[in-house]
Amino acid sequence: MNRIKKEILVIDDKPDNLQLLSSLLHRHGFNVSKAFNWQMTVDICKTKLPDLILLDIMIPDIDGYEICLRLKKWQLTTDIPIIFMSVLNDIFDKVKAFNAGCVDYITKPFAFEEVLARINNHLELRRVKTEILQLNYELENRVKKRTHDLENALQELRHSINVRQELQTKLL
Repeated sequence: MNRIKKEILVIDDKPDNLQLLSSLLHRHGFNVSKAFNWQMTVDICKTKLPDLILLDIMIPDIDGYEICLRLKKWQLTTDIPIIFMSVLNDIFDKVKAFNAGCVDYITKPFAFEEVLARINNHLELRRVKTEILQLNYELENRVKKRTHDLENALQELRHSINVRQELQTKLL
């Protein structure tokens, strides 16, 4: 994985949860930002865009589902992977989370090794997706340039044929 420290945003209304996850993630080489609510999430994303977001569902005022939906609609954060972390273990809650736009769902209490593995997997998937998008962009530009070059060559060939035909007509 890339040696640059990845930015993780943890959104949870419980300070103990934020502190525990933040501490564990710091020890594994991540930069961590913490948010208690939607407004803090917006402020953080405007100043330091995260590479991945860990999001609790049960947050007062605007719940995790709504936060996820808003983040996915916001152009700035639409491509950031979001992993839900919740005590809710019902299939309804998990399906609702995935429908809101999350890439993964971890139930609490969690094993940190599992959280770390899922974070690393989703960061790698994002890196590969970004690389593929960049390669596609470069390929499209090459195709456009080659198409332009071929169109110019075709025009030159047509011009050359027209000149040759005019010369043949004059010679006859």
